[in-house]
Amino acid sequence: MNEFEAAVIGDTVPLEDLQACERNYLKQVRNNTLTDNTKFAYAWHLIKSQYSSDVRKGITMMQELCKSAGDKRDYVYLVALGYYRLQEYSEAMKYIDTTLTMEPNNSQAKELKQLIKQKQDRDSMIGLAVVGGATAVAVGATALAGFVISRIFK
Repeated sequence: MNEFEAAVIGDTVPLEDLQACERNYLKQVRNNTLTDNTKFAYAWHLIKSQYSSDVRKGITMMQELCKSAGDKRDYVYLVALGYYRLQEYSEAMKYIDTTLTMEPNNSQAKELKQLIKQKQDRDSMIGLAVVGGATAVAVGATALAGFVISRIFK
């Protein structure tokens, strides 16, 4: 894990910080005073949680903010980050490309895109190795079966 990945992606929020943010969010929801800033803060904490169910919930909240807010750059970037943390690299790439369309010189987004690409390439290589290995086993098994059959009927 490189320095960027450790600091931005690998870093999780302490549970007590997430819980405090959640209490504030729920209080504003109950009082019908919920602001985009509070929703953003809670969604950010969820995306930085160690639990994938929290990350999914944070992504959903950020996507809702994308629909209602004027300046969506931060929201879209954090959706990409959430999908990256869930190892859903195709979705992460869609959102990071959108971020870079809005802000082409965003160095954080460029770095995240590079990480996403590396993970996609790695997953492709692993997939090819698995398929190649399975093919080799199947070919070997077929050859062995042919050999055994030829010995039986000799």
